[in-house]
Amino acid sequence: MTSPLVHAQHRAELSLVAAGLASSYSTEILDPGDALPLTTLMVDLGPDGDGQQRSMSINVMPLGDDFDAATFLQFYVPMPFEVPDALVVNVGYAAARVNAAMALGHFAVSDSGEVYFRYMQAFSSSTAADPAASAQIVMMLDFHQETFGDVVQGVAEGEIDVAVVDQVIAAVTAG
Repeated sequence: MTSPLVHAQHRAELSLVAAGLASSYSTEILDPGDALPLTTLMVDLGPDGDGQQRSMSINVMPLGDDFDAATFLQFYVPMPFEVPDALVVNVGYAAARVNAAMALGHFAVSDSGEVYFRYMQAFSSSTAADPAASAQIVMMLDFHQETFGDVVQGVAEGEIDVAVVDQVIAAVTAG
């Protein structure tokens, strides 16, 4: 359980990030509860190319006293598609290949088959989050998960054969 002081600090950090996003994204700060154990900034990324709604959650990660010199922000996007059990290995391979081509963040497949996109930002605990830098990071992550997520989704839905993933990634990065 997070103390009220830590909760207030996290809310203040996330408020700075939200301010930086205000001109480009709709945001909402959610207090910890049963569904979300941490103070969470929800960012509406809008629909993807298939019309599926996307959102990003941003949290200050509570890593304990061992990491008191740095603050870590987690940017997390659950991907709006499912992976059939028979394709989990192929999707994991596609995610690994895509990850090698991206500048920021990574895709992963959880044990339950959920595909997500994640990035961790670290900055000194003696400073606050930079709203402008955070906004640029969100824009870059939005682009990466939308663009490269299509490759991972294509493998998950059987539209892209895992044997041609590298060629598809090359086409995406060239274009």
